[in-house]
Amino acid sequence: MGMESSTLLLTGVILNAFFTAVIMFFISIVADSRLHTMLFWLYGDLSQSRYAPLVLLTPALIAASLILFSFAKN
Repeated sequence: MGMESSTLLLTGVILNAFFTAVIMFFISIVADSRLHTMLFWLYGDLSQSRYAPLVLLTPALIAASLILFSFAKN
């Protein structure tokens, strides 16, 4: 069961356009005071990040990685 590369490429382009539209929508409706924070976060600013959510996410990430690795073809 395979997928043509053009289908995969166009699917990625469509998903990118959709999520870009969602981000632009949120930027257009956000208050001016929050716009600066939102734009810096989109540019990759991690100055206000905390490690507590990472501790909660790590076991789920490891489990998902192991499940995906088990489906990989060797």
